Amino acid sequence: MPQTVRRGTWLYGGTLPAEVRIVKSVDWSTDGIVVEDDLADPSYPPRDPDGFSYGVEYYLRGVEGRTSKGVSAELFASLEDAVRHAETTLREPIKWD
Repeated sequence: MPQTVRRGTWLYGGTLPAEVRIVKSVDWSTDGIVVEDDLADPSYPPRDPDGFSYGVEYYLRGVEGRTSKGVSAELFASLEDAVRHAETTLREPIKWD
């Protein structure tokens, strides 16, 4: 199960508060992120020296109180790379905790 290692907030459309989380895991296949075709490539997902890969999750709460979750299609070999991806993907600045 992925572990949250960094959390931040941003404004979707400049007005609606949303959350972004950087998560790390050793086994993404159990979380539905890495599919069987990805596992055929021994270099994917990229890993840090401790065997972790990092992903980006986006959370947006709708007007009815439901939370939608989106995930980045990429995994990264470092926390810094995942943070950089989140910061360049979102159109609004992220305020990191």
